[in-house]
Amino acid sequence: MAVRRTGLGFLIWVGSLIPAVVFASGVGDDAYPTRPITLVIEFPAGDREDLVARHLAEALADDLGQRVVVSNQPGGAGNAALAAMAAMAAMAKADADGYTVRLAMRPAATPEPAVERVPEGHSRGPFSARGIDVSRDGVPVGLIAHLPHVLVMGKHVAAETLPDVVALAKESPGEFTCASTGSGSTTHILCDTLGEKAGVSWTHVPYGAGGTSAITDVIEGEVDFAVVTVASALRFIKWDLVRPLAVFSESRVVAIPSVPAIAEHGYADLEAQDWYAIVAPSGTPPQAVSRLNRAINEAYSDVELQKRMVKLGYVLPSPESNTPDAVRAFISGDAERQGEVLEPRGMKGL
Repeated sequence: MAVRRTGLGFLIWVGSLIPAVVFASGVGDDAYPTRPITLVIEFPAGDREDLVARHLAEALADDLGQRVVVSNQPGGAGNAALAAMAAMAAMAKADADGYTVRLAMRPAATPEPAVERVPEGHSRGPFSARGIDVSRDGVPVGLIAHLPHVLVMGKHVAAETLPDVVALAKESPGEFTCASTGSGSTTHILCDTLGEKAGVSWTHVPYGAGGTSAITDVIEGEVDFAVVTVASALRFIKWDLVRPLAVFSESRVVAIPSVPAIAEHGYADLEAQDWYAIVAPSGTPPQAVSRLNRAINEAYSDVELQKRMVKLGYVLPSPESNTPDAVRAFISGDAERQGEVLEPRGMKGL
């Protein structure tokens, strides 16, 4: 009898812990979330990415039944690396309980040491890689958007189409410049790879993250071409300040449907896109990750949110390919492909 009482007492004691554990972790199906969630972003208030985050936060709050608070951690002086470090520092201090997540973006790379031409009056600071290896340092929750890139040309260039540009560049090797959003960035690789495949020689000019400075110099004739995200270039294209030549995606982009996909010019293997994803700290309970992922996909069932995002120049993920496991596989595969492209150029991915 004593043994039976001890066993029963043990079972009662263990049983009494179960609701406490569920309550403490906040991940029970009915319990999570029970308080506001913080979404950390590495961009200042008012930036395009901040606008995306706030659209998303509003939609997530509707589905989760809790406020989603956007916390801007922009670092200093617009430096992408400092911004990423600030966002990561905020995440590092957070509990892995599903109540703090981060808007991460595709990492850049460590650049080669070569000194590149910079337009007169344009200063370039040292480049630092941004982002984190979310397959190692965090838990992917869900993709938010793909960011297709576009090749834009200044109106001072006497050409109309990409074939015109190739012919012109071959006549004047080394005379043209192609701007990117920084050494080691996707846009840098696209500048270089397009030049290689087209058989033309142009000089790479690295700018800071965001692309606005690069586009401004294209408009002013300081540089000839730039590869930037569609989202960055969209307003300049609509204002007819630059001429878009091709988008680096599998198909045309809804926001600029008249611009050919790069494959239409015969460069079928030049598709490359950046991306945004929600990432949670390592150790975040699977139930919380799953619930947040469902909320993201539910948010994108809202036609109005879809329209807002597409209008900004983004391409939305499909729910079928936007599970946590699928996102982890996508990010790992993207990192592997990025490494294959960077290694021959003396760079390495993160």
